[in-house]
Amino acid sequence: MEVVDNHAEAMGSGLYCALAGELQAVANAMGAHTTTAHRDFATELIMDVPMAAAANGMVELMEDDEFVQNLILRKALQLATYNRYEASIMGHAWKIELTNALTPHSDSSTLEDVRQGVLILLASSDAFLVEIVNRLNVLGITPRMFLPKDLGAAPESDDDQNIFARDLLYHEPRMLRWMLGMGELEPWPAEDVSRAGYVNELIRFADLNGGDDPSANGEGIRVSFVFTMDGPGLDLSPARELADGEKCMS
Repeated sequence: MEVVDNHAEAMGSGLYCALAGELQAVANAMGAHTTTAHRDFATELIMDVPMAAAANGMVELMEDDEFVQNLILRKALQLATYNRYEASIMGHAWKIELTNALTPHSDSSTLEDVRQGVLILLASSDAFLVEIVNRLNVLGITPRMFLPKDLGAAPESDDDQNIFARDLLYHEPRMLRWMLGMGELEPWPAEDVSRAGYVNELIRFADLNGGDDPSANGEGIRVSFVFTMDGPGLDLSPARELADGEKCMS
């Protein structure tokens, strides 16, 4: 382009504009090709090594809904080449590893990173609830630690909270049970005057977005190909709260 600019006067405006336009088109095509190649490489890498989703260069891609949905689809198509039993085991293991990769946690300063990872997984509409709740419990993250501004904890307990209960319930209303300290097999909660106002608000919002409907967050491709919510003896109640946290259920 610099050479064309240097000879612009000799070429005349018509030829100059034509050449400049063609060069820009080539540059744009190269940029688009590079971007596509990068996304394809990232997709293949995460399909094979889900922990790669935690790499610095992957963060922006994982926050792109289109990229994540394509990743889920590609993984499901890959698993479709195996028999149902193998695909179920491999798919579930992959979802666990991806969940772990997107929810890095060391102390309270990383809680927002965990929230962001949970939101990414729920927005994929691939039924990650089991993996998410298990991960939060393993990390020892309680509902009031995770969502202090939604569950009656002092706002100053986590000034970095920018993702809220409604952001999560919009994609997966059944996460309400975990938020309220309930086990996954307990009856769906109903609004009640004896409950705290913020609890009734969350129940109302969850109901408006699908309530206790397993398909509410399962409309996408289910990588594991099986319904894992109803496994025998499955306990998805949240990590133990402090005594005052029990007020969430009152």
